Amino acid sequence: MTFHPDRHTDNPSSHWLAATLLLVTGYLSVVLFQTHGTPDMDFYWLRWLELVRTQQPVAAYATAQSDYPPLTMAILWLGGTLFAGITTDPLIQIKLTLLLVLSISAVIYWRLSRNALLTAVFLAAHVIGTIGLAYLDIFAGLWMVAALLLLIRGIPEGFAVLFACALLTKWQPLIMAPVVVLYLLSQRNFRNAAALLLLPATLLVIANWFDIHQVLQAWFKLQRAIDGSFFNAYAFGLQGLIDAAVRISALISALQQPSETLVLQHYQAIEVFTRIGTGPWSSVRFWISQCLFCVFVLFTLLGFMRSKRQVNDLLRCSVQMYVVYFLFRHGVHENHLYIPALLALVLAARQHAYLRDAVMLNLLHNFNMIYYYGFSGSWPEEIWLRHPAAEALVLLLCGLCSAWLLLLWKRWCSEESALCS
Repeated sequence: MTFHPDRHTDNPSSHWLAATLLLVTGYLSVVLFQTHGTPDMDFYWLRWLELVRTQQPVAAYATAQSDYPPLTMAILWLGGTLFAGITTDPLIQIKLTLLLVLSISAVIYWRLSRNALLTAVFLAAHVIGTIGLAYLDIFAGLWMVAALLLLIRGIPEGFAVLFACALLTKWQPLIMAPVVVLYLLSQRNFRNAAALLLLPATLLVIANWFDIHQVLQAWFKLQRAIDGSFFNAYAFGLQGLIDAAVRISALISALQQPSETLVLQHYQAIEVFTRIGTGPWSSVRFWISQCLFCVFVLFTLLGFMRSKRQVNDLLRCSVQMYVVYFLFRHGVHENHLYIPALLALVLAARQHAYLRDAVMLNLLHNFNMIYYYGFSGSWPEEIWLRHPAAEALVLLLCGLCSAWLLLLWKRWCSEESALCS
């Protein structure tokens, strides 16, 4: 079923709902603008902005020794330069940059959907993470929405260039890169062949500008950080479900121990099972999750190859790739449903049957962030950790979220099989 935005444009109730959502979103933007954001604001963003104030982006990126791709820092520099005449407060400069990028993204999404209500949903879905918590995901989101608009309008070369920019802004677009490559390979014409060549060419040109060695070092640093971190970084996936079950079991056992030494041993046992590279049980868990991830990725890619390999199939299978990543991979964070939630909204703009799933995916994305960081990023995480009742709630939330995501993956596979038969 193809979604025609114009059908809903003339609906008075749709206009009222869109206006209400926009008013609520505007109010939230004003209220959340003065918040500090997550701890990343102090650890990364403010420090980076200070670096690019005294150095050019290329030199600042080399000095920062970051595990982020380089265009994130370049966009921060651009925003800081643009708003330097308005305020000298670096925090306000970053918030203004985020607000500007979100606004441009919404305009592009409206051009893509031609639907006021869907655009209001788009803004409402991203205001907390962008303005309140100050995640920089919207930087990559801008490239993604613009790239998809060009692809839908039959300009694959522009899509390839902008998708490469997204890859060099946040590493998460890499998850859908196999589907993108398969899509470009399947469209056997000169323009798609040119786009396929433009993708690595753009990556090399920008990476060379910032120093290829430095960009590769950032990637390897990220891989080392992930492989040496906890299995779960506050994501409501299967890794979080396992961690919560282990912690509850250890907490119950600790309450039954007569000495503090035995209690301490139980807490150490939690870390052995929940942190990567701490022993045989950790290794078993690591390889099981890796195998499950690879198997589900393989089935997703096979599903794409069996499809008609159109833009909607690219969007749908890309969302499925992110669902598999969120569920099974280690080191997943609370904000890593951002890109699949964004892609689902683009898919909903093209095919109305996916609208309910898109809204639900965006709700899960926001709830996962809010649970751990509130609306402003200042929520002390200790409130939600090391308490049996809190762990039980995490267990329930991870179970419900994982079950829904698995059903979503399976249902979208079934829908594609029905379309192809």
